Amino acid sequence: MRETTTTNPSRENANLGTSAPVPINPRTQKTVSHATANRKKYPGILPINKSQKKYPEKLSLAPPDLHKTLVNIVQSDARSILEILPSYTTLTFSYNKASNTPTLHLGECGDSQVLAYPDGTVQKIVIRSSAIRKAGLLLDVRKPMGEQFKPVAPFGWSLTLQSGICTPMSAPAHALVLMFMRIWAIKEGRDYLSLSTLDQRALYEALVSVRKALEMEKNLAVKYRKIPETVAKAYFLKLGDGLRS
Repeated sequence: MRETTTTNPSRENANLGTSAPVPINPRTQKTVSHATANRKKYPGILPINKSQKKYPEKLSLAPPDLHKTLVNIVQSDARSILEILPSYTTLTFSYNKASNTPTLHLGECGDSQVLAYPDGTVQKIVIRSSAIRKAGLLLDVRKPMGEQFKPVAPFGWSLTLQSGICTPMSAPAHALVLMFMRIWAIKEGRDYLSLSTLDQRALYEALVSVRKALEMEKNLAVKYRKIPETVAKAYFLKLGDGLRS
């Protein structure tokens, strides 16, 4: 919550040395605000009202850096992609008390669940025991997992994103992971978690990779598409374009 402070007018004027004289309306002999006086003195200069401000006074519950990044993305040509991404509620997170960080579950690969961490590392945890290995075994992921990897949306929508999910994660994949983690932390009241600053350029690149995938899949038959038809139709509807069924 943003802290508010009150200022003692006399102390403020003392700090300034002298206070500006309060304007008087000569007709009514009543004091008027400096803004009103200036409008009469300089009629060509209009005051900036709330509707003309670039941003609302109360920005959001997000930290300033995250808010600024998302505002810049919304004002870019990647806005339409940001709007069609699934909600953070469709993803699975877990909390690591020791490191005070979240873990994002990114899907399955063979007998394992794929886990992404805020520092850009990726691991697999075996969830189905076999004669080869037992459930609970942690394995580092040092290279792209290929076709065995079944990533959750939206990480499977773009080959660029999917192939970037290994240690260390590619900048676009890492930025998208961090965006969802930070949104989850705020919504769950865990905004005190230790999370890296979001790289705006990398997040933009992640969204552009999804846009390129949408354009590539536009004329493919449904069975060959990775992006759900409902998502693709929503995107092309925003553009006033059609999608082949």
